[in-house]
Amino acid sequence: MLMIVVATLGAGPLADLEGAWAGSLQYRDYQSDALVALPMRTENRLHGDILIQQTFFTDPGREVLRAGTIAVDLEAGKAYETYAASNAAEASVSDVTFEPTKSGWRVTTLRRGEDDNAPAMIRMVMELDGDRFTAEKTVDPEGDGRDVFLFRNRVVLERE
Repeated sequence: MLMIVVATLGAGPLADLEGAWAGSLQYRDYQSDALVALPMRTENRLHGDILIQQTFFTDPGREVLRAGTIAVDLEAGKAYETYAASNAAEASVSDVTFEPTKSGWRVTTLRRGEDDNAPAMIRMVMELDGDRFTAEKTVDPEGDGRDVFLFRNRVVLERE
C-alpha cells in the first residue's frame, strides 16, 4: 500500500493538498514486469495541522478505500501517519525533509519497516508541482548486501 506523507511549515503545504485529486496508482507487476496503472481518487481535508485522507482505487476485482491521517513536525524532522484499508492498518513515524521548489515543494521520508514481510528501509519522495502531485515509494531490503533502493509504486494525481 502506498502511503502519502507531506510536510508542513504551519499549515501551508498541507493546505495545498486540500480538495479532490484524481489520477493513478502505478506498480510493477512482478510476473510480467509490466507497469500497471489503477485509477485512483483522493479527497483531502485539513483539520488543524492534520491532513485527513480518503483514497479510492480499484484493485482488480474490488474497490479499495484507504483512510488515513498525516501530521508533520518539521522542527523535529518527523512525519506521523496512520492508515486503514480493507483488513490492514498501520501507524508509522518517519524521518522527513522538506524542500521548496520553483512551483511547489518536495518531501522525502525515510523509515525502517517491512517490504514483502522482510525488514527494509522505506523511502517516499513526494512532489507538488502546481496542480500535479506525485509520490514514489522505493525500498532498500536489509541484509541483501546492496545499498540500492528499488521501485515499488507511484501515485500520479492532478487536482480536480
